[in-house]
Amino acid sequence: DGGAEDRALGSAFIRAAGAMLGKGGTCWLVANRHLPYEATLNETFAKVTPKVEVGGFKVYEARK
Repeated sequence: DGGAEDRALGSAFIRAAGAMLGKGGTCWLVANRHLPYEATLNETFAKVTPKVEVGGFKVYEARK
C-alpha cells in the first residue's frame, strides 16, 4: 500500500513464464485484482482461464 506500482514487471514475468514452458505447460498466476494482466496472458498463452477472485486477488490458469 502506498508504494509505486510497476505493471511492466508483472507482464515481463508472464512473458518469461510463457517462454520457459513447453507445449501443454501451465502457469498459475495470482495477482492483485486491479492489475490488468489479462491482455498479456492472452497474448502469451493459448488458453487462459480465470479461476477465482476473492479478497482483492484473482487467480488465473494459463496453458501453452
